[in-house]
Amino acid sequence: MTERNSINRTALSAKTLPKKISFAGDRPLRILSLDGGGIKGIFTTHYLARLEELLGNANIGDYFDLIAGTSTGGMIALGLAKDLSARELRYLYLTKGEHLFPRERWNAKNLEYVGDFIHRELDGKWHDKAMFGHDIFFSKYDSEPLRELMAGIVGEDLLGDAKMALCIPSVNAEKHEPAIFKTPHHPDFEMDWKKSMLEVGMGTSAAPTYFKPSVDDDYILLDGALIGNNPIMMAVVDILSRFHVKPDEIRVLSIGTGAILPPLTKRQIEGAGLLAWKNAVDHFNFYQSKNAIGQTCLLVGPQHVHRIEPKVENCGIDLGDYKKAAKLLPNDGTEQADRDFNLLKDLFFSSMSTGLPFHYGSRKLS
Repeated sequence: MTERNSINRTALSAKTLPKKISFAGDRPLRILSLDGGGIKGIFTTHYLARLEELLGNANIGDYFDLIAGTSTGGMIALGLAKDLSARELRYLYLTKGEHLFPRERWNAKNLEYVGDFIHRELDGKWHDKAMFGHDIFFSKYDSEPLRELMAGIVGEDLLGDAKMALCIPSVNAEKHEPAIFKTPHHPDFEMDWKKSMLEVGMGTSAAPTYFKPSVDDDYILLDGALIGNNPIMMAVVDILSRFHVKPDEIRVLSIGTGAILPPLTKRQIEGAGLLAWKNAVDHFNFYQSKNAIGQTCLLVGPQHVHRIEPKVENCGIDLGDYKKAAKLLPNDGTEQADRDFNLLKDLFFSSMSTGLPFHYGSRKLS
């Protein structure tokens, strides 16, 4: 890799305890936390869009003080921060999702002729084998359609232009460190506000094996799921470490996309190797999420945390399986929003947020 003058976030981080500032609201502070999951964001957007409809078509983002999002959750968070409605994002996921995760995927230019041959000559079984062979050596999907979609959502805006406070995790691959991008809602957060929303969105979505890393002048970024597919604790720690807010004055709506825990096999229990543990990442994500939710409940109280995920029978969809996600998840998200609305109304939707003031950028506190 060519030597780059990339940012070392750890070297620039605070060396003393941060100074807390006041939260001006006379009500609990509200957090929306959105898991990663690729095209399974269809569930998230349908759930939120239905809540909007039940609220008289108000934008859901306007009710939250901070939105945290990983990967597809980060894309949705950035869209809400650009003042898109969840209804608009729901439409984009349904109409553009198939282009992000196409069944035909010959991303390497020198393999395009192979793709033409497979398309013309081979039946479904051999077609799928060829796709698997491709995926062994190359990222499954081309990043350009994802970049085009992100650019259409966020334009040329900077993170400091966001409508509400954001917390978007990624990984700084060159420096081997977390990169949790934050809007300037605290005086300490002066590093990220000039970062483009587009690059933040591409970074948090760069899932290894699915998309190439996101490269810009400052970073080579990998998917935020590597440090937290469920960003709930990042958001809560962000608030508790920087604001004079009691833990039981925080309310969290956390939306998952259907993590599944594969059953332990007899071979794994006996002590298996790489082949038997090829699905280890599913275990990592499942337990990381469970632990983050458990810690959050201990801090703020389980009665103040509302966690929603797809029905069990709809969990386990691959993050690139548009066909299955588009078939199963829209009704699931809509029906669960109908079920939850009366409970959520008092917890989150009694009034809109006035927003956490920004200390730098176009929304700087005057």
